[in-house]
Amino acid sequence: MASRKLVRDSLLCRQTSLFLQLTSKQGSSTRLRLLSPNGNPEFRKSVKELKEKAGELKEVKDELKVRTKQTTEQLYKHVDDVWTEAESSVKKVR
Repeated sequence: MASRKLVRDSLLCRQTSLFLQLTSKQGSSTRLRLLSPNGNPEFRKSVKELKEKAGELKEVKDELKVRTKQTTEQLYKHVDDVWTEAESSVKKVR
């Protein structure tokens, strides 16, 4: 078990060091690639669509909150009415 952990840790260490070497060699070209999606019109279009869908989902979520609150209040009122009726029935029986 311990040998497996040692092998895993050594492999992870090698992968990390290799990744760091690659990123240090690439330098500024990596930064350019990270910034390039902002200039991509398709990317901007998909981001805009996602934001619109997120807005729609927020509206649905808010509407669902309101409906849930109304339903909960109706249920509490119904239970309270049934409870009151049951108490009055018990008093009549006694």
